[in-house]
Amino acid sequence: MSRSLRQVGWCFLAAVLLGSAGVRGQGILCTPELLGTYSTETANIRYVEVIGDVAYLTVNGAAIQSVDISDPANPFSLDTTTLTNYPNGLVRVSDDMLCVWNYDEGLEFLDVSNPERITRVGAFSRFGVYDAVFADGVGYIAEGPLTIVRVDASGDAELLGLVGSNTSDVALMGQFAIVATHADEIIVFDVSEPSAIVEMSRLSLDVNVLALAASGTALYVLSDENNFLVVDVANPASPTVVGECSMPGSSGRARVVDDRLYASLSHGGLAVFDLTDPLLPEIDGWIDTLSGVAMGIGDGLVIVPSHRGYGYEVDLYDSREWPPPVHRAVTEIAEECTGLVLDGDRAVLSFSTVPVAMQVIDIADPARPRVVGEYLPADGYPGYDVAVRGEYAYLAKAREPAELISIEEPDAPASVGIVGDADSYFFDFEVHEGLLYGASERHGLVIFDLANPAAPVELSRLRPSFGNIRYIAVGSGVAYLASASRFGVIDVSNPADPFIVQEVPGPFWIERVRVDGDRLLVVGSGIAVYDIQDPLSPLLRGSVAVSPKLRDVFLVGDVAYCAGDIPLSVFDLSDHGDPSLIRRLSPTNSRLGAGAMRDGLGYFGASSNGDDFVVLGVEPCDRCVADWNGDGTTDSIDLIGFLNAWAAERGSDCAQSGCAADIDENDMVDSRDFIAFLNAWNAGC
Repeated sequence: MSRSLRQVGWCFLAAVLLGSAGVRGQGILCTPELLGTYSTETANIRYVEVIGDVAYLTVNGAAIQSVDISDPANPFSLDTTTLTNYPNGLVRVSDDMLCVWNYDEGLEFLDVSNPERITRVGAFSRFGVYDAVFADGVGYIAEGPLTIVRVDASGDAELLGLVGSNTSDVALMGQFAIVATHADEIIVFDVSEPSAIVEMSRLSLDVNVLALAASGTALYVLSDENNFLVVDVANPASPTVVGECSMPGSSGRARVVDDRLYASLSHGGLAVFDLTDPLLPEIDGWIDTLSGVAMGIGDGLVIVPSHRGYGYEVDLYDSREWPPPVHRAVTEIAEECTGLVLDGDRAVLSFSTVPVAMQVIDIADPARPRVVGEYLPADGYPGYDVAVRGEYAYLAKAREPAELISIEEPDAPASVGIVGDADSYFFDFEVHEGLLYGASERHGLVIFDLANPAAPVELSRLRPSFGNIRYIAVGSGVAYLASASRFGVIDVSNPADPFIVQEVPGPFWIERVRVDGDRLLVVGSGIAVYDIQDPLSPLLRGSVAVSPKLRDVFLVGDVAYCAGDIPLSVFDLSDHGDPSLIRRLSPTNSRLGAGAMRDGLGYFGASSNGDDFVVLGVEPCDRCVADWNGDGTTDSIDLIGFLNAWAAERGSDCAQSGCAADIDENDMVDSRDFIAFLNAWNAGC
């Protein structure tokens, strides 16, 4: 994909999750409202299709199962039928018929007019079937050529026409069939007369096309580059790429239902885009699953298979109430990010890979972060952490002297000296109240005065009894200096004369320590929370071991966001700081390393297996609308409070100053707000 094309029509995927119907705790990340789960125990679910109140699942290889989902909270099996061949796809033909296909054998038609007795009624032998779609009893099959068949109610298939070659996927747009080819192009055919198909146009694309979906005259081309292209086919003779949307993974399956594009992600999860304007898709929600790439879309339901432990399940989610999107953006960075600090409108990152040891990223617009400069050290040693003061960055390098780097010109960072002496090798830096605190394996804690950021002056050193010092966190008058197995509590009220107060055994393998208010957070092979209201006497409030390990942590209210191999784990600390895992997210294919939080946004660098700089929305969920006074309950006080506000603001234009009673957020208080609140209040929180 060319850079010029990437600059056209970006729509950035948000890490957005469905909100539950109950009171949404302040600071708690919204999660999808799980309506129900149907477990097949050990049967692997690969494809899902929905007709009315029945979901059809291909399970355990060559079998299909019907599941009653009329009550999403209590789905139950109706029938299981063996198929002739292992299915490579499942699609609805009509309300009474399904089609499954096998790459080598072709299509198999199933009568589902009685979902309690699925019956095989016909077949159409083909070789090399990649995809099939049906409309009005006519099927369009991507198998080599585009093959068109008519299927009657009895399952008999009649060949109507063949055209083209090398096809891999197909989508319908009125009288036009659009196919993708293995040559990375799309071809538009007029199929209004199947016996005389006319090729209208071809469009070569610089992507590996995995799937197609269409809405109106917009075609969505999904690729293995973690994105999809938006192609305008208003003029079938000249389709045009008009935009590109980034995604947190590749997708080989997508469909459009009721002005939404549903794209299942190869590494697990389901992204949902609003197609109110088909040519300008906007992220509308995201369900994150532990595994599974299939999905089914029913009346108000999204059905997603997942794999938990030794069992396989399908989870049923409410698709009707998706909250507004939270911004998310991704931009490419060097490689494995080990340190990240925010400074005004820029983020400065360090890397443990060479040749790039440090990069400067412009984040003035969080939706469009861009790398503006990078530093390649002459000695070829990577960076392990970075701190910033004014126009200078301090780059820790572990096995070489730390470097003092001028970032006054962010597009050309330049080394202007070293920090400390020639053998002061540092793993971690932190700037706090005009001082630079360094964690050195050789010297322990080293403190510098940054009165002149261009010339750090060493004030003191303190070597704890335990070795392999790697990490540091600084609070008011205290520093916490950690190795992989323990941390020291150090009084730094006099920076020129620090002293050790106590050593604390680590609860697990330590990867990072962070101070946030009156809490000390320790992460690694788990997360631990210490109460530091008395900074010199940390009190362990709670801990939990996790796998895989965590690499960095930040607190937003009572929610801890931990970057690592997941890549993002979210913990609730509202219960006296005792952490409980509430969500794991996969906003990128990469593991996340170092990060920073500000203004409701999380900024993270990839740890490995990728080169992403990720911006995630981490704003807490809104409280329940019907809980007007925010006391956690829904009662007459809330109703009276709303009615008073509504009466005072009725007829007001809220575009400039906003109105509390503007429930539907259309910048006006009117009867629709009244009805919306009453419905919410009646439903309760």
